[in-house]
Amino acid sequence: MSGIFYEGKWYEDTEMVCPRCGHPVYASDNPEYSYQCFHCDEDLYSFEVAERDLPGEAGS
Repeated sequence: MSGIFYEGKWYEDTEMVCPRCGHPVYASDNPEYSYQCFHCDEDLYSFEVAERDLPGEAGS
């Protein structure tokens, strides 16, 4: 189980990243959006994010 504790709430890791900054994104607290990036302070739709390249997966 991995994720972050942010402003008093636990956010589970989604294995997705922000297209703007490359930081991990987490489930959005805003029901209109799928994800949120704490680094950019932006809510994102599911089509706006990218899957994170995990170590050992490239070229497998």
